[in-house]
Amino acid sequence: AGSPGPRDIVPGVPAAPAGSAAAAAMEHRTLRLRRERLELSPVYAAAMHGEDDRTYGYIRLAAFSQHAAADMLRALGTLGRDGVDGYILDLRNNPGGLVNAAMDVAGLWLDPRAHPVVLRIQDRGTGGDLVGRARGGAAAAEIASAPQVSEKAVVLDGDRGPAVSAPLVVLVNRQSASASEILASALQDNGRATVIGEPTFGKGKIQSVYELGDGSALFVTVAKYKTASGLEIDGMGVMPSQTCRWCSCWRLLPG
Repeated sequence: AGSPGPRDIVPGVPAAPAGSAAAAAMEHRTLRLRRERLELSPVYAAAMHGEDDRTYGYIRLAAFSQHAAADMLRALGTLGRDGVDGYILDLRNNPGGLVNAAMDVAGLWLDPRAHPVVLRIQDRGTGGDLVGRARGGAAAAEIASAPQVSEKAVVLDGDRGPAVSAPLVVLVNRQSASASEILASALQDNGRATVIGEPTFGKGKIQSVYELGDGSALFVTVAKYKTASGLEIDGMGVMPSQTCRWCSCWRLLPG
């Protein structure tokens, strides 16, 4: 068994006050703590007022978690009520996360009704179906045993338009990886956004993990991502539309 967590140390039902003892400098004190589950959002959003007298919506996405798209949609709604003229999507230092979350976020900016290509997957036999079934888990054994190498496009499909249509700038750097690269390249290749910053990390491998009998694990690369236009991501990264290692204006960004 692992070390006890905070919920094990502080007894009681969620949101109910609980007593806990603490010792500091040989003094014994009893504290009143509230036991409650906190939901941390990967999305930070704020309205910015530019020197051109326009208002811009700044959104920083820290990771592609399960609720990233829903949190971003709420942020877009709030910024939309502020009457923003354009958006800045900050993917700097975002290490990636769930590919499905990247697809869902892309659907907020692209028009699913036009069936835009978001990425391409090259593997041995399953192609784009890997992401299509990602919510149910990838069939690693099937992929590993397939002899033919295939490449298929993964497209958005839906009957709703994008959440917003205002101009978009995406910020990236060398720590933007994996799902960040998928989203940035999809927005860039579909002409939806201007990508500014450094070439990204370059992580485009899809790996399956096999647990071994001695407790160790084997990581097997079973497929790889490419950009919507067919360019390699792994080892190459995504090239920004405008390269900028550090901009003095970045210090003015909120958060």
